[in-house]
Amino acid sequence: MSTLVQVGHVDHPSGATSPSPYLTRRQTAAYLNVSEKWLAQSGRTSGPHFHKFGNHCRYHLDDIHQWARQQRVKL
Repeated sequence: MSTLVQVGHVDHPSGATSPSPYLTRRQTAAYLNVSEKWLAQSGRTSGPHFHKFGNHCRYHLDDIHQWARQQRVKL
């Protein structure tokens, strides 16, 4: 069974929504197909960069993609 990940959306006062470039830890873990625990533990050492908004960690899509490109293994 596969899990679909919806990239975050921001609700605006006008009622319109626009895609948010910031993902929660849960969304990021699902997007990368890793556990939330691994993402939390590796965040400061080897995982993708994240931003702190109050007590909340958010991962920018550009940072996720950049980190993923750096994980490529050359044989």
